[in-house]
Amino acid sequence: MKTASAKIAALAALLLAVGTPVYAIDMSGRIILPNQSVKALVLLSYAVLKTNIESSITLGYPLLPTRAQTDARGNFTIPSLNPQYLYSGYIVAPECKPKWLNQIDPASQLNVSLEPADSGLLPGKVLHGHILDTNGNPVSGALIKISGSTRNGTMSWPAFDVDAYAVSGRSGDFVITGKTNFDAVDGTVSAEGFADADFVQWPSDADNQEWADTGNMPRGLASFAKPLHQMTLVKGASLEGTLLNAGKPVAHAELRLNACGAGSSCWDWKGATLTDDNGRFIFPHLPPNQSLSICGNWDLLASGYAVHQTNIRLGENNSASNIGAINVDPVCPVAGKIVLSDGNPLPPKSFYYLLDYPMGYSSASGFGAGGSFHFPSVPGHQIFMYLRIPGYVFTPRDLQLKSGSMTNITVSAQSTNLVFKMHPFSRPSRLR
Repeated sequence: MKTASAKIAALAALLLAVGTPVYAIDMSGRIILPNQSVKALVLLSYAVLKTNIESSITLGYPLLPTRAQTDARGNFTIPSLNPQYLYSGYIVAPECKPKWLNQIDPASQLNVSLEPADSGLLPGKVLHGHILDTNGNPVSGALIKISGSTRNGTMSWPAFDVDAYAVSGRSGDFVITGKTNFDAVDGTVSAEGFADADFVQWPSDADNQEWADTGNMPRGLASFAKPLHQMTLVKGASLEGTLLNAGKPVAHAELRLNACGAGSSCWDWKGATLTDDNGRFIFPHLPPNQSLSICGNWDLLASGYAVHQTNIRLGENNSASNIGAINVDPVCPVAGKIVLSDGNPLPPKSFYYLLDYPMGYSSASGFGAGGSFHFPSVPGHQIFMYLRIPGYVFTPRDLQLKSGSMTNITVSAQSTNLVFKMHPFSRPSRLR
C-alpha cells in the first residue's frame, strides 16, 4: 500500500506529465495559543518548488497570499494548495509573538504553539491601534502588515527590528512591537470583506503621547505624519469583466492588478483573481477612486495567452464597475541554449528567469540538456532574460559582472534558435 506522500508524489508526476497544474492538497493543522479566547491567522505569502524542475516557468505558481483563521479550538484549513511547492509565511494572533513558517509541505499536519507577546515594553517599542468599520463597530481578525519603519528621521523598507505582522482582536485593538525603539511605521491593513487601507508614519506610543502632550510633532517623524488614531475600513469598490480568446471564454486564468500604470517599468501588486468557467472575473473590495492597471501573469502565458496591460479607474465606495470583455494577445515561443567557451557543462546551481515589466519576474528555471532553455510562450514584445551561471560572464572585459551574479539580455519574440556564449570570469590583477 502506498503511503500518503507516495500517492501525492505520483499524482503530481502524473499531472505534471500532462501539463495540468496541481491544486489538490489542503493544508491543515492546529495553533495552540496562550489565550484560547483569541484566534490566530495563518498566512502563506511565498512558495518555492520542491525540486529544480526544468522549465518550471510553465508550472502554475500558487495564487498567493492566502490565509485562514483558526476556529475556537485552534484548528485551521487552507484548501487547494499545489503539492509541488513548499510554502512560507507567518502565524499571527493577538497578544502573541508572530511566528515564521519556513518552507512547509502542504501535505504535512502543522501543529504550532505561539508564545505570549512581551509585556511591559517601554512606549518607544510599541504602537497600539484600533480598527473599526464605517458603522463604528470593531473589526476583528484584521491583518496589519508592517512594510517600513522610521528611526531618527531615517526611513527603511522593509521595516527594521519591528514585527512583520500584527492582528486585531475581538475589540478591534492591535499592538505592533519593535525589538528596539522606533519613531513610526508604514504598512497596510487588510480584513475579509473590506478594502485594503495603507498607512504611513504611524507614531509609536512614545511619539504619539509626546504629540498629544505638547501639540507639536516629535522630532524624527516625516512631515506628513499624523497623530495615531483609529483606522476605519470601507467595503470598497468592485471591478469585473470577462476574458475572451477569439470570442470564447478563457477559464481559470489568473489576472492581476498593478498600482503602476500601463507602460511603467514598476509593479506594485494590489490583488489577483481567477476567471470562472465562463471567463468571468471579479475583484471585490478594492480601494475606491484609484487608478490601477490589469494584466495577466506567467501562468497565463504558459497556457498560450497574454493579456495586454490596460489602465482602469475604480469608482466610489460601494460601486461596481464592469469593464466588459478583455481579449488575449498572441504569444510566441522562445528557445535556445547557453554555450560555455571552455567546453565545460553548465555548473551546478545555474538557472534563469524572465522579466516582463507588466507581469514582473517569472519563477526560476533550471537548464535542460546541453544548456538548453525553452519558453513555450512569451508576449509579442521584448522581455528580459536573467542568467545565473556561476563563474561565467558574456565577455571577459565586463568587469561589472562577478562570479555567481546575474546579468540580462533582451530577448525578442519569435526566437527559437538563440545561442548565448559565455566565458569564464577572471578577476583582473591589481596593480602593485
